[in-house]
Amino acid sequence: MREHDKQIDNYTTIYNQVLRDRNISNEARGLFCYMLSNDKNTWKFSEVSLVSETGSTITKIKNSIKELMEFHYVIRKRERINGKLQGCIYILQEKPPNYIPDLKYPPKKDCF
Repeated sequence: MREHDKQIDNYTTIYNQVLRDRNISNEARGLFCYMLSNDKNTWKFSEVSLVSETGSTITKIKNSIKELMEFHYVIRKRERINGKLQGCIYILQEKPPNYIPDLKYPPKKDCF
């Protein structure tokens, strides 16, 4: 589920914040962008399906999701029925509330 709907057919618009945040690795950033690029209404995934879709390893997928959750780009809600875990719902947030990222580029004072 996306926080807002900016996906249109053959391209995806992504806030620069996640692309420039120094706190997350390129692996996590790439996974997040991949997840955003899929249709929020029809795309369902698991960590195992992300492995086959991205060519990454299960360890890298799990670590990337954990990293994205740590910095509030991803929220995981566990779905339970009668106390039994049925799956997870991931909510993707391009601009997490109450989080100030460490952006990759400081303003340059000596630009032309």
